[in-house]
Amino acid sequence: MRRYLWVVLLAVAVALPALAEERLVRSHLPQGGQSAVRASIQSLGATLAKLYGAEATTSKVYVGGEFCIACHQEYASWRNTKHNQALKKPMPEFSMVTGKGMVNDYDGNGIDDFAQGLDFNTINSVFDPYKPNAPKLSLENGTYFITIGDFKMPVTFIQGGTGDWKQRWGVRIPVTDTATGLSADIYMAPIQYNEKTKSYVLYNARNWYDSNNQPIWKAGMTSSQIAQHKGSYSKNCIGCRTTGIRELK
Repeated sequence: MRRYLWVVLLAVAVALPALAEERLVRSHLPQGGQSAVRASIQSLGATLAKLYGAEATTSKVYVGGEFCIACHQEYASWRNTKHNQALKKPMPEFSMVTGKGMVNDYDGNGIDDFAQGLDFNTINSVFDPYKPNAPKLSLENGTYFITIGDFKMPVTFIQGGTGDWKQRWGVRIPVTDTATGLSADIYMAPIQYNEKTKSYVLYNARNWYDSNNQPIWKAGMTSSQIAQHKGSYSKNCIGCRTTGIRELK
């Protein structure tokens, strides 16, 4: 139990200013243990500074689980937990790998539906009411896209896909007033793939289509024009669901 407590304390301490580190450790350890822990913190601080710069030891820096596992291999199985696999970067090399990549494969041919170029306008699905503006999935030069009407949106992250749940996708919307040409906020696409039934269902489609089933968001919009979009993951979800987030400027 004591060893586990030391691991937790050290993991927390590296994200706090130097003075707070020592106070935190000193308040939780028995007499005689401070010098060893102080030496460990100094060693860890030197490693952090080498990898992340001097500010890593004087400000709050998120280093991630892999940094901790490097020394604590007894916790390496964390990599395969659903907690770690809930959100991930979309990478083609992990296509159809449970917990790591795209697993949506409605026709069971072993190819994820982005790589296959699934166009909901050409099949019968829950998106029939939105034709000819139903979503289209694509993979181009290593980037995944979801197109709705004249909006072609890059997929920023994958949610789920852990084997027995569901998979959703966060996208950025094209805008005219940012350096990247994309929204700062990430929005949840109106598509959900249920892994058990290997089928698609709607996910808050009214955030994307109006009462006439036409796309709400159109090319040429500014960030302020899409500010009323109710599907912002950045505003509604990210604070509780994501660790080590950074503010976008």
